[in-house]
Amino acid sequence: MTEKKIDFKKEEKKFYAPKRKPERIFVPEMNFLMVDGKGDPDGEEYQKAVQSLYAIAYTIKMSKMGETRLDGYTDFVVPPLEGFWWSEGKFDLQDRDAWLWTSILRQPDFVTEEVLEWAKEVAKKKKPDVDTSRVKLVRFEEGECVQMMHIGPFSEEVKTVAEMHQFMETEGLHNDTGAVRKHHEIYLSDPRKADPEKMKTILRLPVS
Repeated sequence: MTEKKIDFKKEEKKFYAPKRKPERIFVPEMNFLMVDGKGDPDGEEYQKAVQSLYAIAYTIKMSKMGETRLDGYTDFVVPPLEGFWWSEGKFDLQDRDAWLWTSILRQPDFVTEEVLEWAKEVAKKKKPDVDTSRVKLVRFEEGECVQMMHIGPFSEEVKTVAEMHQFMETEGLHNDTGAVRKHHEIYLSDPRKADPEKMKTILRLPVS
C-alpha cells in the first residue's frame, strides 16, 4: 500500500484553487521556507533565492531515501512557489529594480528549525554551488484576505488587482497591502514553460 503524501493543493483547494472572481478568505497559520531579497524577479538574486528554496525543500522531501529519519516525517508534494511583493515607497510596476520580495515555499508542520539546519548541511554537501544560508523557517498567519485567480501574463495583473479593489470597496473592506501585510502571489504555472496567456497566478491581498 502506497503511503499517503501531503498535497496542499488537493487537500486545501480554497487556498490553491480560487475562482476567477474576488472572494474573501481567512488564511490560518502555516509553515514556510522564506528568502528575502530585492530587485527584478528576472535577475540573478531572485533566481538564486528560488533555487535555494527548492534545494532545501527537496532535501527534506527526499530524506526518506537516506539514513536520516526526520521526526514526524510524512512524504509530501512540493507545493507551488509563492511570493510577497512590496516597495519602500509607492509600489511602481515599472521600477522592477526597486521591488522588495520574499520568495516562499510552504512546508509540512514536521519541518522545524532543527530539520532546516539539517537540510542546509546536507544540501551544502550535495549542491555546494547553491547558497542556502539565507533560507529561514517562519510560521505565519496571513489572516483576512481577498483572493482571486489571475489567468494571463504577469503584466496584466493590474486588471485583476483593480477588480479586487472594487470588490473591497463594495464589501466595505480596507486594503491593508503595504510593507507589513504584503501583496501575495502563488504561482501555479512555470513561466519558463507556460503560454503567458494561460498562466495561472493566485493573487491575495490583505484586508481588514
